[in-house]
Order: sequence, then structure tokens, then C-alpha cells
Amino acid sequence: MPRLMTLSDPAAERVLGAVCLALAMILVLPVPFGNMLPAFTICIIGLGVLERDGAWILAGLGLAMVSAIIASAVIYALVKATFFPVPERIRLRARDRGHCP
Repeated sequence: MPRLMTLSDPAAERVLGAVCLALAMILVLPVPFGNMLPAFTICIIGLGVLERDGAWILAGLGLAMVSAIIASAVIYALVKATFFPVPERIRLRARDRGHCP
């Protein structure tokens, strides 16, 4: 017997398609071992849609949120690590030139 049928109606499937599209964009990121959780999430959502089971869809949506949080944290860390040394170098160059005390 299907559970939570409202999560598997045609309107909800369109929203789930958008979620899967966002997860597919995360899959493309060149992060080592960073594509396993989004791929697993897409599989769980797909299983829920195929079986018309809202509990699996709900579990997949929860995993999608976790995947998005992890991906955004990794992207933030990469950007921060890339641009963090830049102000320090500028300050050191200015001090070497005698512009800063």
C-alpha cells in the first residue's frame, strides 16, 4: 500500500525533477568522493517515485538537503582557501614597500 501519496502526484514529480537536477549539478563538481551521496540520493528519490512511496521520497529529500549542505560547505571552504592568502600577501607587499607601518 502506497504511503504519503501527495509526494508522488504529478505536481510533486516536477518538483522532485528540479531537486534531481540540482543534485545532478552537484555530481559534476570535481570534489573527490563528493558525488556518492548525491548519486545515492537520486537513487532513493527514483525508487520512491517508481514505487509511489512517499516515505522513500521523504527520505530522499532529507538526503538531498544533507547533500546540498555538504556541497555548499565544500565550495565555501575551497573559495575561502583560495582567496584567504591574497589579503595577507597584499599587506606584506605594502609593508615591504614602506606604505604600512
